[in-house]
Amino acid sequence: MEDMGRDYRDIYYQQRLVPLEYLYDDKHLVRLYEADSINSQYIQSTINEEYEKQMLEAFLQKRIMNGSAIPLIDKPRHDHIVKRTKQLQKVFYYGDELSSLELDIERMYISDKMEKYSTYVKRKSMRYKVRWTVSDLNRYQDQVNYRMNDPEYFGTTKPRFLPLDLDQALVNMKVHQDIQKTSQLRRAMTWFTDTKAFERGQKRCLVQSTTLLSRFLMYIDSWEFVNTMDVENDFHINHSIANMHVYLIYQRLRDFSENKYAFQLKEELIESFNKLTNSEMQDVDVLRKQKKIDEIDNYLFAIRRNFDYHFYINAKSVDNPYYKLDALVWSSIYHEKVPRYSEKVYKMAEYFQQHYQYLKTLTFEDIEQCKIDWSAYRVPVNYKDKIIKVNPQLSAEEFEKEYNSPYKIKKFHYNFRQDDELTEENLKKTFINLCTSAFFHNKEKTIRQEHLNLDSMNSNEKEEVIFRMKKSLETLSELPLHNESFFSSIHKANPLQTQFNIWKRNLFVPLTDQLEEKAKRKMQDIEDQAKLEKEKETIWFEGKRELYDPENEEKRLERHQAILKQHLAEERKKQGLDAPDYDKVSPEYEKDPMKDSVDSLPVKRKQKWRIW
Repeated sequence: MEDMGRDYRDIYYQQRLVPLEYLYDDKHLVRLYEADSINSQYIQSTINEEYEKQMLEAFLQKRIMNGSAIPLIDKPRHDHIVKRTKQLQKVFYYGDELSSLELDIERMYISDKMEKYSTYVKRKSMRYKVRWTVSDLNRYQDQVNYRMNDPEYFGTTKPRFLPLDLDQALVNMKVHQDIQKTSQLRRAMTWFTDTKAFERGQKRCLVQSTTLLSRFLMYIDSWEFVNTMDVENDFHINHSIANMHVYLIYQRLRDFSENKYAFQLKEELIESFNKLTNSEMQDVDVLRKQKKIDEIDNYLFAIRRNFDYHFYINAKSVDNPYYKLDALVWSSIYHEKVPRYSEKVYKMAEYFQQHYQYLKTLTFEDIEQCKIDWSAYRVPVNYKDKIIKVNPQLSAEEFEKEYNSPYKIKKFHYNFRQDDELTEENLKKTFINLCTSAFFHNKEKTIRQEHLNLDSMNSNEKEEVIFRMKKSLETLSELPLHNESFFSSIHKANPLQTQFNIWKRNLFVPLTDQLEEKAKRKMQDIEDQAKLEKEKETIWFEGKRELYDPENEEKRLERHQAILKQHLAEERKKQGLDAPDYDKVSPEYEKDPMKDSVDSLPVKRKQKWRIW
């Protein structure tokens, strides 16, 4: 500071006169809070961790940070100070730039430290006591930003990880053996024990799948995902979100059809996810625990199968993935526990689609090294407009009418087949997508569109082929409906089980039931239209229907009663009779031309007037 000019020193001394010259520690903050002495320095001290305060105090003694303009003559030296502080800050939060061997040595040290801390927790012996911090845990998880700071003020909203380079780890293991002068016998034993985890094979895929699983689970629990996507604090919803991320990785690994290690990795990923579910359920004290675990695994498989149907089988959604995507998310992820047209449903649907497209750009090496950048900020601002353009919302009146309708297949559910889905051309495309194993094992198609020429068949052959196509499409719903071994029967139903059964039925409904209900809907529409034509002459006029509101209805009836009392009293006064006391009602007229009110109806003309 002595090398700086006089103006620069004046600015620096002015900076030291205001708060933030130093930051209070936690004990001092407690005393200030109890004394109700809260200022800007107190607020700044609360949003900084204890280990950050000394670093920031050191910066405040070297760098101008109060927003004042720096004299031009001192600008080069000030820029040098700023550059140096940024370098030190990066080292403080991210550590030094280390080589792969140095990172491996640090990882070994952290692993030994964690093992020692675990032993101390079990035995409570001072011999194993070490200081284990959150930063150590983050470094053990290979987080780049292992010193996490406040995400709301400093922008570290999610964990970032180092690539999982097992090939380089195998090279480093040989370097460690050379440094330690390991014997040939020990090297041979290492080849049987440790090397298998780094060379390509089942153990390597197990390590990679576990790492993939742990990293995206930490992301969906991060500040960025929870606050941006407005995730509910619900076990079923969070478990299904994790299942969605598993599916996204799984379907991308299926694309590498010629790579047997990709096949191994995707199978190990599903197995690791099921093991995680199994371990979480072991702590739950319920009867028939293992059967419930098997049900959950098949339940998640059924949801992933429905994702496959949307992205790979249904012709309409294959051409445009936004088609009924909001209904898919509402049923398969949110389990109909949130409002149908809520913002979070559209936001999660756009997140699903954006990451489905993003995963298509990754190579197998990227997935192997766990270099998947999950980000909720990929969701654009107009996320709702894209989906509503393809899937128009039902109005409040239509939604209530459909919700209370006797049909078990509702229009706002994903399983409801629109008219354009049941056309002959769309049915043919869907059947071709279904009969191919390309979306399962990426083999060549067994049925091609040019070979399925319905126009060249006679009526009986065409009817038989379409019947077989419909029966094949019905097999998609066989898992939860026709095979009772997947789901146990509950003798004494409870509301939660009933809700689950309704959700399960809505998610998978056979096509024959769809067609049957569509025929009933058409017959009902024809009957309603005929009834309207028959009563056309007797109908006076029809107003716009609104949802029934008991409070508004009661106020409206009270007002009409007051108007009738007023009218009766005025007529009795005109006839010279005694009239009861009444409160005069000020006239109000409806703005809707299709409605009329009691006030605007004629009084002297003899006619029947309707009050509603």
